[in-house]
Amino acid sequence: MSKTNIRAFQHVLQDSIQLEDQVWSYRIPNLPRPSVLNSQRLIKSITLVSKSLKQQIVLRLQVGSLNRAISGNPLDCFISISFDNFRLRVPSPSTAAGEHGPNTKPATARESAEYIVKLLRSGVTLNDVHYNFYGHSNSQLKSRTCILFAAPKPIISIMVEGLGDFAKMKTVAKKSKRIGLLFSVAQMATTVDPNRCEDI
Repeated sequence: MSKTNIRAFQHVLQDSIQLEDQVWSYRIPNLPRPSVLNSQRLIKSITLVSKSLKQQIVLRLQVGSLNRAISGNPLDCFISISFDNFRLRVPSPSTAAGEHGPNTKPATARESAEYIVKLLRSGVTLNDVHYNFYGHSNSQLKSRTCILFAAPKPIISIMVEGLGDFAKMKTVAKKSKRIGLLFSVAQMATTVDPNRCEDI
């Protein structure tokens, strides 16, 4: 697969989205190998497509943006998942269960939010590799996008805590905002030996 073709990669993971969904596990036979993704700095990107006649979960590849939170690990370990403009649709009373089409109606905002929370708590499995919620930048929060990482939740918690000293932060909001800065895009200018850095 050429470099151009890889960036055009697209795979429909799920061709319908239902309120009752509980597991997000998929097999993608033609997913490029981790070594290929890492060499071309590509990250797996999942989007929940929400339209009146189409409810899909789609996998694509996108160029990974460097930040402190992901720079220490291979990009194949990450998934970017977007819920931008996602609004779950449910069958209207005149539509049989499981059918999607003109007779669907928007779910309530609470139902849509609960679906997102349920997915993020459960995580996503691609080709037997399970990815759990890792974090998001402040701008990603506004666009309802976040990052998943291929590790168990306890390991991810240790990774996040290792990104800085958050012990003195008394509110969840302040801690969340500070962690969000670590997921913000930043280009590394130079590497400084820790022995030459003073605590501020």
